[in-house]
Amino acid sequence: MQRILTTVALGGVLALGAGCISYEVNLSLEKDGSGTVVVDTWVDYLGEEEGDQEVAEAPEISEEMGPAFAELEGVTVEENWARTEGEGDDRREHTHLLLAFEDVEILSGQGIFENQDLTFEKKGKEYVFTHEIRNVREQPAAETAEESSEENEELARALFEGYTFTYTVVMPGDVTDTNGIVADDGRTVTWEWPLYDFAQQEEIVMTATSR
Repeated sequence: MQRILTTVALGGVLALGAGCISYEVNLSLEKDGSGTVVVDTWVDYLGEEEGDQEVAEAPEISEEMGPAFAELEGVTVEENWARTEGEGDDRREHTHLLLAFEDVEILSGQGIFENQDLTFEKKGKEYVFTHEIRNVREQPAAETAEESSEENEELARALFEGYTFTYTVVMPGDVTDTNGIVADDGRTVTWEWPLYDFAQQEEIVMTATSR
């Protein structure tokens, strides 16, 4: 995830030109720490049109989704695909990944979870889940930093408008404590940020406790 977000983060310059991305993670946990995670990304269409044919350039992120987990012990890649959705200026590249895992902690530091720690502990009658994302924002080089301006910041905010990072976890029981928002079912917790704001943070910690 960190590498994907760095691709669209602002460091005085904008990567992907006018392209932006929405990112969703949906994690489901069992009491033994096993479960599934679904990762979906939507990025502005990057293809080119030549005559009556479209030549699509697969998003760079699609190469980072499934392969990193294919040979990882304790993790199974259930689904992994990328496709173009929408029409005209509304076209987006949708990349989808579904993983099943024996222990959520196996995902820490792997593939799209680079520079991240996922922990799941049983403490008495409670189950505590924590997901820490470090160094989300890549600091610009000195020469690049000098070129940064208020105009660039405003442009970046405009380009990122409407794009979000959304993270959801379904806990194995009723949630008793969290820094996210608990759904009506009492077990599902959601965190959401505008993507620009998310990409500027150096560290994010999401935690939830259930009984």
